[in-house]
Amino acid sequence: MRSFWSGLNSGLLFVSLVAWIGGVIIFVSQFCKSMSNEEQIGIVLVASFVILVFHSFWGMLVEMSKNVIASGRNSKEDRNDNKSLNKENRELQSEVDELHAQLKEMSVQLQLLRAGSGDSGEKFQKIDPARVITENSAASEPERKIEWYCDSCLYGNTAADSRCARCGKPRVPDDDRERIQRIIVCPVCEFQNDESVGFCGGCGYKLK
Repeated sequence: MRSFWSGLNSGLLFVSLVAWIGGVIIFVSQFCKSMSNEEQIGIVLVASFVILVFHSFWGMLVEMSKNVIASGRNSKEDRNDNKSLNKENRELQSEVDELHAQLKEMSVQLQLLRAGSGDSGEKFQKIDPARVITENSAASEPERKIEWYCDSCLYGNTAADSRCARCGKPRVPDDDRERIQRIIVCPVCEFQNDESVGFCGGCGYKLK
């Protein structure tokens, strides 16, 4: 379509120029018979200037018409693109709405199944794995009778344990524990002193 308008404008421009030039030549030839050479040259120059002005004006009109045609076609293409995009958006929205409706229907069916089976939803609660492991281990282990506690980690051990079941430290007899409790270690030389003394036996440091 654009090539048709361009060809038509070019043809009209050519015809108008030929008609204008022919008319000017005839007019000048008839009018200039009684004029001098200087007057004839002036008329030719004025006619040439008028032709150039007309040609420029006509070319401007041709370019404007081309731009109008091009902008109209571009706007039409943009409208077509917008229509196609709107159609795709509507299709996507309809698919999303359909999925939402399906999910809602499935939720209603699940609630009906729970109500029909008498399930209040307790089976669907989240189960803590740590709690299950602790309960299973507590159920599998026999009841332990604690006899003594480790001095390092304070873990309760049975009478059959000669070492701590947690840290592996040996069991300290009660007599040794009482003796250890009565010992005061010097902070200077680390000499072990009885709690009844007031000065360190190794360095003479005052303990109390």
